[in-house]
Formats: sequence, structure tokens, C-alpha cells
Amino acid sequence: MIEDDATVFFRTDDFAIECTRRRAAAADVVFAGILASVDADALDGHAITGVHRLRYATDDAELLAGDLVVARGVTYKVRRADRVNDGFESEAQLSRVSGP
Repeated sequence: MIEDDATVFFRTDDFAIECTRRRAAAADVVFAGILASVDADALDGHAITGVHRLRYATDDAELLAGDLVVARGVTYKVRRADRVNDGFESEAQLSRVSGP
């Protein structure tokens, strides 16, 4: 059984970090998420590229393609967001836009 309270999994004093969703003509939304950067094959396996993924509680934020997410001073653009774990969590694929 999955815990009903997502804060158990997305605590900013543990693995999660504070993120801010920015969308044109909408108020910013602050939520906790777990950001990961992983390697992925590109160009039919001739290159490796970094892929950024953000996992968060679905009820805490709605991310849509084109939204911006700011985490640790870095801005990312949402490429896609999908629900996982029976919709309890969501995972967004991100592209880095700017930051340190």
C-alpha cells in the first residue's frame, strides 16, 4: 500500500529539494521534488547525453510541457510529464535552460 501522505516521500530535509513551477499568466507554485540527472543514448547510440528527470507528488503541482521549473537556481523547461505509481507520483522530463 502506498502512503496517502506524499510528504513522507518528498521531504526537503531528506532527498527532495524545493522547486518552483513558473507558467505564463499563472501564479508560481512551490513544491518538493526529487531531481535526477541520468545518461541516455543519443544519435542512435553514437553519443551520450544528460537527461534531467523530476519526480514529485501529483497532488502538489501540475506540470505541463512548456512550463518552467526552477530548482537550486537552475531553470529547466518541462518536455513532458507523466503520472506513475497509480497517479500518486508524476515524473517530468526536463531540459536545462539556464543557471550555474
